[in-house]
Amino acid sequence: MKTRPPRGPQGDAGRGPTSSAPHPAGAQPDAVWEELLQTVQRLTRTLEDGMKAEGYVLSWYQVLSRLAAAPGGRLRMQQLADDVILTRGGLTRLVDHLEARELVRRGRDENDRRGAYAVLTERGRETHHRLATGYHRDLNRHFGRHLSQDDLQALQQAIAKLRAAHPE
Repeated sequence: MKTRPPRGPQGDAGRGPTSSAPHPAGAQPDAVWEELLQTVQRLTRTLEDGMKAEGYVLSWYQVLSRLAAAPGGRLRMQQLADDVILTRGGLTRLVDHLEARELVRRGRDENDRRGAYAVLTERGRETHHRLATGYHRDLNRHFGRHLSQDDLQALQQAIAKLRAAHPE
């Protein structure tokens, strides 16, 4: 098992302070970051298990969900890859699987032949609708019900600050 060097007032292994701003109650960004990553990983695995019980994969649901919310049920492949945090190649393989199940189809941009779209099919829309019920139930059971409205608003505000600090 790897061990990390001890942290002191100089931050990570003497490379300087981890932050110049004071943090209330001793909360340190690196510790909070690690807890956030571990929690998201656990919640993702739990949601993934719910999708597997339905015979699907969470990333498939995420793609179907993004397409269902998009105008005309279609998004450029690059935009979709960015939205679901996949490489272009990873999304291509995922769309291949969804296309084989007739949940999406590929389309071309009439104005730009280089541009490819993923388009939600009617079967994909029906599948998304069916999976959404279980997904939202599981999301509430394992995430939402553990947080008050104030907690959710504080989390949303913190996320908004981070997104503003790191625009695309």
